[in-house]
Amino acid sequence: MLTLSVLSFVVALSVLIVVHELGHFLLARKAGIPVERFSVGFGPRIFGWKWKETDFCISLFPLGGYVKMQGEEGEEEAQHLPDSFPNKPVKDRIQVVLAGPMMNILFAFLLLPLVFLIGHNVPKFFDQPAVVEHVLPNSPAVSAGLQKGDRLVSIDGKSVSTWETVIQSIALLPGQTISLQAERNSELLNFTATIESLEGKEGGILGVEPWFALPQNVVVGQVQKESPAAMAGFQPKDRITSINGEAVSNWEAMKKRVQKSNGKPMQFSLQRGDSVQNLSVTASLDESGKNWLIGIQGEMAALPQVLKKYPFMEAVKRGFSEATKLIGMTFEVLKKLVTLELSYKTLGGPVQIAHSLAEASSAGFSNFIYFVAFLSIQLGVLNLLPIPVLDGGHLVFLFWEGIRRKPMNIRARIIAQQIGMALLLTLIVFVTWNDLNRLFGISQWFK
Repeated sequence: MLTLSVLSFVVALSVLIVVHELGHFLLARKAGIPVERFSVGFGPRIFGWKWKETDFCISLFPLGGYVKMQGEEGEEEAQHLPDSFPNKPVKDRIQVVLAGPMMNILFAFLLLPLVFLIGHNVPKFFDQPAVVEHVLPNSPAVSAGLQKGDRLVSIDGKSVSTWETVIQSIALLPGQTISLQAERNSELLNFTATIESLEGKEGGILGVEPWFALPQNVVVGQVQKESPAAMAGFQPKDRITSINGEAVSNWEAMKKRVQKSNGKPMQFSLQRGDSVQNLSVTASLDESGKNWLIGIQGEMAALPQVLKKYPFMEAVKRGFSEATKLIGMTFEVLKKLVTLELSYKTLGGPVQIAHSLAEASSAGFSNFIYFVAFLSIQLGVLNLLPIPVLDGGHLVFLFWEGIRRKPMNIRARIIAQQIGMALLLTLIVFVTWNDLNRLFGISQWFK
């Protein structure tokens, strides 16, 4: 799995970097700006080749890449060359900078129709009407008054016709109170529900999602190292049958029982192979000091899958629609992060991306393509953020120059870029820690 993760990550990232930098390169050439270097990766040059004035190369560190245009970094000798980057009209430079992110977004529009043409597996219930088959006990759905047989019609005024649209809406609303409209016996009813946050605010659940209707065994998938569960002797594949003598029927109910323990010892009864294990475990508080956890993750029940495959024109139509939807979702997530409606813990960094790429690869070629297209959209949109060192930051400098009719002071630009780099590195540290904690429970090691 580790080898597949690394290989998938390097291949996907390299392709996306080449696509991104190719956008900058093509528009620079179109504007007549000499491109001195086209590098995949940063750091020392490993190998490459020269074509016209451009050095195409692979550099030592693969996490990124760049196009070096003549005069772009303010070299003294390039300031008087008419074709250097700073001496081109502002509109030409804006087009060159904008071309990288736009190329990534365009790439997703090219990849996603291929996914629908080849065919990919999706949960069987995704395109089915959002009719409630099961209401999870003690869930927001119960508090709201939803019942089996209700058909969800809208969430916060937005129409939701299928389970896919319901799940995507709910996932983005952890901890928020929403309005729901559902049809019951041909009558439209209005409800209010406060979406329950998953651990770490990594998403939200209502309690009517179709997987809750599947037969469930509370089976341990992973045990975090040095966690209360690990110290008590829990193992993957253990099936939890009862806590303090009371039967446990599903994973969500088990988590609620742990949360209500308030740090008091609990007696777990487990089925391990043909034997029964009785273990005592005491939950510990997480980093927020609000949630009691024992350090286990559930083994996901296999969701019924169906292969979705379409003729060429329908595949193109659905691919374009999917790309548009993913772009909209990306902006929605960014908005909720800025307004603090979503936690930064929802973000995935390099480790999570590598892990997800490996899972997508093992699930099939079309799944891998889909995830690469999704990443391409993320790369394109996030690069447009007005943060110095990103393309969006450069666009802010250029718009400022266009308005004032002169470039921003070099010292001010350097300070802004240093601040932008510090913010970016801080974010990378946070999301990488989040990845390691999510996948390996690294915070428990320090405890």
